[in-house]
Amino acid sequence: MNTRKLIDLAGIARLLGVAPTTPQQWRMRNQLPDPDEPDFPDKPLWYTETIIKWAKATDRWPPGRVARPRARAS
Repeated sequence: MNTRKLIDLAGIARLLGVAPTTPQQWRMRNQLPDPDEPDFPDKPLWYTETIIKWAKATDRWPPGRVARPRARAS
């Protein structure tokens, strides 16, 4: 896999095996890392390696893995 390839939100969904709208929701919640290519605000782009690192750090890697639910505050 070429990890220097730039991907958009749809590419993130394909890479991680999630619904097409899931990366959009992560972005709206400020859960995704800052885009690697911020020159196009309407179409943010990330390097594949950035998303893989983020996915590993947030238990979303390997693809199709379901993140552990957050503990509820008592």
